[in-house]
Amino acid sequence: MLANLWNAPNGFFGAATTGSSEAVLLGGLAMKRQWQLQHPSYFNSRPNVIIGANAHICVNKVANYFDVEARIIPVSEKSGYSFDLEGLEDRVDENTSMNPYLKVQFFLFMLTF
Repeated sequence: MLANLWNAPNGFFGAATTGSSEAVLLGGLAMKRQWQLQHPSYFNSRPNVIIGANAHICVNKVANYFDVEARIIPVSEKSGYSFDLEGLEDRVDENTSMNPYLKVQFFLFMLTF
């Protein structure tokens, strides 16, 4: 029913949530599962997400609940108190996955087409 509401092609599925925290948690769980499927030989490692220090607290919960490493980038006056790109390159590696916020937004964007 939800896929039809968003004009998604056949085969798409999703879940309705009652709040943004729940949506980010589900996006984080989907991110972790997708990472596991794409990295089956990484049995002893875990994915990481890069977030700004000003991210919603539920992103830290994603890290704690689902064994994901949160690599936090500080915010500063220089960056306008938003995600500071300085030092970003040093935090990205083969285990870096998409931020749960972006995953949810990308999913919703794709469903509208």
